[in-house]
Amino acid sequence: MIQRTLDGAFLTEVANHPEVRPWLGGDGYIDLRQAIATPENVALQCDGGGFVFNRIGDALYEAHSLFLPEYRGTFAVRELQAALRYMFTATDCLEILTRVPDGNKAARMFAALAGGREVYRLEHDPKFGGKPVAVQSLTLEAWRRRDAECLSEGLAFHELLEAAGEHDGHPEEDAHDRAVGAAVLMFKRNNYAKAVWSYNRWAVMAGYQSVELASTSPVIISMGKAFIAMLDGRIEVMKCPL
Repeated sequence: MIQRTLDGAFLTEVANHPEVRPWLGGDGYIDLRQAIATPENVALQCDGGGFVFNRIGDALYEAHSLFLPEYRGTFAVRELQAALRYMFTATDCLEILTRVPDGNKAARMFAALAGGREVYRLEHDPKFGGKPVAVQSLTLEAWRRRDAECLSEGLAFHELLEAAGEHDGHPEEDAHDRAVGAAVLMFKRNNYAKAVWSYNRWAVMAGYQSVELASTSPVIISMGKAFIAMLDGRIEVMKCPL
């Protein structure tokens, strides 16, 4: 299971493997320990490798994938999905950028599976010895459209509202289920402010009612006619006393 680490010893070892090091840019031995120990960066580690997300701006991160050859393929793809879910739900991340050097088929495959899109090319990237790279971007919105757990969590939340008699009867919308599901995943990660902000950002254009963080201790979100509370690690629907 992938998890965050501040100890860069293992990923530094992976980064310097002869089949990994050439795709990280630059020359010579690379030491990731200081970058990983910096709290504003996010390193996620699992068997055989992991990911390093360097914070390069407000809610903006540059991603680097590091996997030993025997751990690439289906395993790495599954861990990629878990890593992206962590970044967009547990942190402030709104966009992830990554460099895809020409000829790096694994990096190109990762970017495609993640749902990234090329935003520009550098024909002479100094980090890769002046060789060409494609810069790929994955936004919160693009991730939300593809992540299976966003959809399943959104559907489950609407079932919870129906069971409590609080569903407002709006038509089923895949986009709404995913926006709700992403917010629920953030909610479960204790990322309450981002959950409210990201859902309201979606709702204002889609014509849905916004929500409000009514309390942080205990955590309660107001939906107008109902309150959503986190109680003992589970989400419960409470009717508004008004």
